Amino acid sequence: MTRYGLFALHMGGWTPRSEPVDAWVESYDPNARDGLGWMTFTKDPAKAVAFPSASEALRYWQQTSTLRPLRDDGRPNRPLTAFTIAVKQIP
Repeated sequence: MTRYGLFALHMGGWTPRSEPVDAWVESYDPNARDGLGWMTFTKDPAKAVAFPSASEALRYWQQTSTLRPLRDDGRPNRPLTAFTIAVKQIP
């Protein structure tokens, strides 16, 4: 069975100073820290959160906090989207 995971490439959007991560998303809670979110990463693909399809992995990445659904600028609060990710097959 093919499983997909989220591989975080870097944090900080598209800036040249973005911080490299190069690790799998292990867990994500968009409501942690009063809606600011919390995520953990792992270099071990066996510990990565796994999905049966790439589209489900992307939905997970785009989860909005239910405690704080909007950012101060009025856009959806999706803490994990602060990371540039690639959906990859988990080896």
